[in-house]
Amino acid sequence: MVCRGIVHLSTLYPSGDEALLGLAGPSMPFGLPLTLIYPYQATALSDVDLRCLTIAEIEQSPTLAREVFHQLSRRLRQTEAMLAMVGCRRVEERLRQLLLLLQMEIGQPVAQGTRLSIRLTHQHLASAIGTTRVTVTRLLGQLRDEGRLLIDESRHIILPFGTTL
Repeated sequence: MVCRGIVHLSTLYPSGDEALLGLAGPSMPFGLPLTLIYPYQATALSDVDLRCLTIAEIEQSPTLAREVFHQLSRRLRQTEAMLAMVGCRRVEERLRQLLLLLQMEIGQPVAQGTRLSIRLTHQHLASAIGTTRVTVTRLLGQLRDEGRLLIDESRHIILPFGTTL
């Protein structure tokens, strides 16, 4: 279970390409007991503190069991949103849907809008939506030129208030 930070969950295709499975944030469980995917990778995207839990520990604590259930439900909603996103034909729409999902999952309010709390590379975004880094770079540039997103001084994405992607 993540206590602090953000963990990038992914798998590798036989071609060597990476596929995003989800993001685990504070209080979210992840790991091999919860997946059938192989290989399964967990990569810290920020400073991360983790806590290992056994099934016995969860079963012995109704409070912990409720929290795990709540966070598993959150991961299920995130997974369904990602499945819906992958079904979009146009790459531009997949990127917009991914940015909206990230806004909900890891967004933090700032004066200009909602800042994604971690820096994601263009390759991370490209892997998540099944396209190339070059395409993501071009699309992010278009969104920035249209005023639909900002990049702050530390290279974090900000989605301005009042704009639609």
